[in-house]
Amino acid sequence: MQVLVTIVLIVEIAMWAIAVYSRLVRLRNNVAQAWKKLEADQSSEAVKTVYNKQVDAYNKAIAGFSGGLRRHAALGALTLPGGAGKGRAG
Repeated sequence: MQVLVTIVLIVEIAMWAIAVYSRLVRLRNNVAQAWKKLEADQSSEAVKTVYNKQVDAYNKAIAGFSGGLRRHAALGALTLPGGAGKGRAG
């Protein structure tokens, strides 16, 4: 049973990591497209606004990603059902 729980946990973590990576790649591509628009017409305020929105979205995603890692690290090891695993000492 513990092996099954461990496998499920590993699969969930892998799916989460893939989703985060995919989102970061998508945001990076959006920022690259915004740069291309900005370089093509640097005088257009609309283009600058679009670029700034994309950069803000990317920066928020990066900040949320690192914040999530800090939260998980602060929680310590996970406690598995049935008392298996190590929990955070209270």
